[in-house]
Amino acid sequence: MSLLSDLINLNLSESTEKIIAEYIWIGGSGMDMRSKARTLPGPVSDPSELPKWNYDGSSTGQAPGEDSEVILYPQAIFNDPFRRGNNILVMCDAYTPAGDPIPTNKRHAAAKIFSNPDVVAEETWYGIEQEYTLLQKEVNWPVGWPIGGFPGPQGPYYCGTGADKAFGRDIVDAHYKACLYAGINISGINGEVMPGQWEFQVGPSVGISAGDEVWVARYILERITEIAGVVVSFDPKPIPGDWNGAGAHTNYSTKSMREDGGYEVIKKAIEKLSLKHKEHIAAYGEGNERRLTGKHETANINTFKWGVANRGASVRVGRDTEKAGKGYFEDRRPASNMDPYIIAANLLHIARVKAPQNVSRGNLVPSIKEKGNKKSSGAPMTTVRSRQSALIILLQSLNALSLLEMTKAELEESKVPYNSEAESALRECLSAYNEFVTEKSLSDAPGVKTEYLLCLKHLVDLISDNKTLSKNQSGNASLQELKDEIKTLPFFAAKNMVLYVPRSS
Repeated sequence: MSLLSDLINLNLSESTEKIIAEYIWIGGSGMDMRSKARTLPGPVSDPSELPKWNYDGSSTGQAPGEDSEVILYPQAIFNDPFRRGNNILVMCDAYTPAGDPIPTNKRHAAAKIFSNPDVVAEETWYGIEQEYTLLQKEVNWPVGWPIGGFPGPQGPYYCGTGADKAFGRDIVDAHYKACLYAGINISGINGEVMPGQWEFQVGPSVGISAGDEVWVARYILERITEIAGVVVSFDPKPIPGDWNGAGAHTNYSTKSMREDGGYEVIKKAIEKLSLKHKEHIAAYGEGNERRLTGKHETANINTFKWGVANRGASVRVGRDTEKAGKGYFEDRRPASNMDPYIIAANLLHIARVKAPQNVSRGNLVPSIKEKGNKKSSGAPMTTVRSRQSALIILLQSLNALSLLEMTKAELEESKVPYNSEAESALRECLSAYNEFVTEKSLSDAPGVKTEYLLCLKHLVDLISDNKTLSKNQSGNASLQELKDEIKTLPFFAAKNMVLYVPRSS
């Protein structure tokens, strides 16, 4: 065994520049993690330097046997805590040979949302509390529990110490250090309320990196428990009865929430969450109905409520946030087996990229006040240009918001045939154009008209695709009226403009 250990711990850098890259991806169940290794000629520091690879999707439940090749696209690099040296772990997502994301690839749609400039400007922070349960391999029963029996009632185990309270600490501590070595922004660990259950926290992480880091932290945990001969379970309620379940509480904030006045932004965001409770629950993990019972520090799955310092709420706001008037909130609904890409995109989405819109509207207000002022025609060119830029940003933001709405539907595999929120954003785009284009200097600006045309064409595509207007929009311009409006803009070669409009599956 000592020789085997010596070979496993060989330092490759002493004899070769070659490294080993372990490519990691998510399998067909949406929770099983797969990986395989390849040799590279030398150290790599960026995913763009890595080659794509392929695997047999028919063996992972992700492709038919007659057309089984699935392509791995490297997306994020981490230090390998198992091989160490210059060796790396590579988080990938999966595509067909034609370049289309496969159905289990939730990262692709989330990345489109997070790459939006307005989203980047909001600097979204996530802190994800990943709970899990360690099980004895042969009997599928929590470690430290008597086989076929139960330990004493809950109470002494949360953050407990001692051989009769903390079961599996060696695994937990090994995982903690391995994640730090890998470069994951792991911020802490603790024992949970049910014995044999633990938690690690990832964050604060920005944007899509939160999802990458949680998935790789899960992978490292799976590898460590493999070595220890223990099974890790992400089931949200592994033991029925009077025992706590396992969740993935997600702490979230945007730049607007962290600035003065942010508490009002937080309350508005929570209100938006309440309006989408059922849709979010459907995307927050399998088996969550066994966990969200209204007991054991949860709110009932059918009820949305929020409160300050209330761990029995759907969404909790901390006392520090309330006192400071700014900060973050915690969504306590996600199950331990949630997909962090979906959770991150959902919470980002409710912010609705309002900050750039508000700033732009503020910069445009003076042009309305000056309407009819004889001196307005002599306004400095810098003022005219700033108004043009403000209007362009406003139209871009609203058009981007409609794309976020439809990309979110794609991410969640929404079966709803009509996206009324996307239409609302686009109609607001048209209204903003008509509201603020009161000066020739704005109406004749090519950039302004280009964005207006994009909104028009995007709305036409949306309505044409769904064949009908939503009930609450039925009084607005019809499909034919929108097409006629496009024809009044001969300055632009509309037929040559190609728009990407996401389609829900």
